[in-house]
Amino acid sequence: MTEWRDAAAFFLTSVPEDDERWLRSLSRTIGLRSDGLRFDDNSRVLPCEWAGLESRAQLLGGSRGSILVVSYFSREFRDLARQPDRWRGFCRLFGRACLALSPTVAVALGTISDDIPSDIRAIEAPVAEQDGAWLRSRPYALSYLCPELDRAALEESPASSFPSVVLADGGRVTWDWEYDDFPE
Repeated sequence: MTEWRDAAAFFLTSVPEDDERWLRSLSRTIGLRSDGLRFDDNSRVLPCEWAGLESRAQLLGGSRGSILVVSYFSREFRDLARQPDRWRGFCRLFGRACLALSPTVAVALGTISDDIPSDIRAIEAPVAEQDGAWLRSRPYALSYLCPELDRAALEESPASSFPSVVLADGGRVTWDWEYDDFPE
């Protein structure tokens, strides 16, 4: 049976030395809960809970640093997104994660996939090329561009059909889902 998943990915410029320890430390910074769960040394995956979703966290090596991938079941994410209070909670958590991790780019895909790492790799080239206009134009559930990349994207293509909000660090979150506001 195919396991359909969705994911949030945070493109980081640093590479943590000990991925298990670093992933476990995320409970303090982004609310990733993994207490009592075993890190899989073979797959380098940490089972966890994030935003009330049964999840898996892992670090992938990227061309410009590491990519934190938190994957969850697509059906559960779709159910969450249909509930305004839970969706707002997820948006807040995503925004706090962007502020805490300072990624260049972050996305909550809003997709259905049986190969999340390949889906993330498809985004890696535009991230490495700093193609903010392309990234900003994609219909992700949520996306974040760091301040510098957001400014460049706005200069290249000022119009966007997606609603957005600027976070405290100057980075911008956009979304292409049914809700027209981003919770404070």
